[in-house]
Order: sequence, then structure tokens, then C-alpha cells
Amino acid sequence: MGTFLKGFLVILVAILAVLIAKPPRELDEILLKNDADAHFFRGKIIVITGATNGIGLGLTRKLISLGATVLALGRSETKLQRLREELDGIQTFRVDHTNLSAVAEAADAIRDATTHIDVLINNAGMHANFDLFAELVAGGFDKVFVVNYLSHFLLTEKVLDKLQNATKPIVVQASSSFHWAVDGSDLRSKDSTSSTPIAAQPGGS
Repeated sequence: MGTFLKGFLVILVAILAVLIAKPPRELDEILLKNDADAHFFRGKIIVITGATNGIGLGLTRKLISLGATVLALGRSETKLQRLREELDGIQTFRVDHTNLSAVAEAADAIRDATTHIDVLINNAGMHANFDLFAELVAGGFDKVFVVNYLSHFLLTEKVLDKLQNATKPIVVQASSSFHWAVDGSDLRSKDSTSSTPIAAQPGGS
């Protein structure tokens, strides 16, 4: 497959992802309205991953303006610092979503910082050139799969009790169409000798 065709396919998939992807109806409608529904988010504690760029940054700014307390996760300390300078009262947590141990540590820090979580928005994500899908990170997992899926699952599980402490908790999960080419091997650690998926192994959830 030529470089041009690969690039064209990447762009096409990205466009389709934007056209197909829609946020949950309730959240979408509230965010698009003006001050009439601002009370919904006022005082809510909201955790957003990937909060320093793109959709995550836009959501963070909007939710802060609606009176929410935002706990923002991002990979770049420089960008997190800019966020703290721009938005009063925001709490930030530096985390590299390619590292599941770092995600677990960030989850513990979030747990220490709040009594409950009203909304968890798992927004952090990445894509790679098709030639890099086999790039592995600690634990032997595919890098894109760790960032887009496993890190979100781990974070949600680690803060689940804080979500359950909220009156009506919401989890918003952003995903990616870039995993259309994934085969079942991504569910297994390349460092593991087991032939069963991680979630089916003892201690899995």
C-alpha cells in the first residue's frame, strides 16, 4: 500500500469518526444550551482525561465556565501549567496514559483529592501510523490500545467507589475507529505466556 493511499485512508477514517461520533444525548444537549441549564454542572466534580488538547480542552473550558469543579489529567506539565494559569480553581494531574502504573498512581491521587466524582470523561486518546500499530509499551501491550482502552478501564475501576458516592454518576467514554484493524492478540500481553485474554486471567475484572 503506497504512502499516499495510507495517508488518504487515515484522513478518511478520521472524517468518518467525526461524522459518526456523537456525545451522549443528555450531555450534548446541555452543553449546547446557554445559561438556562448551567445549573446542571454547577458544583459538579468532573474528571477529564486528555484535558490539555482538542475536545478535552474545549470541554474543560466549557465546564469550568458552567461552574463545575474540574480535575484535569494531561501528559504535558507545561500544558497543565498553562491550564492552571488560564482557569481559576482547576486541579491538574500529570499522567502518561501509555504507562498503566502511572495511571494507577494518578487514580490514587484523584481519590485523595475528592470525596466523590459526578462525571468521569475518559477522553485521552491517540492514533499511530498503520506501520506503528505493533509498538509495545511496558507490560507488552500495544501502545495505542493501552492509551485508548486499557488506561480508561483501569482509571474507571480505580475511582469507581468515588463515582458510586455521587447521586447520579455519569461515565462518558470516548473511543476511536482507528482500532478497526485490531485482532484478538491486543487483548493479551506480549510478555505473558498465557493464551487467555488479560480480563479472563485470575485477578482480571
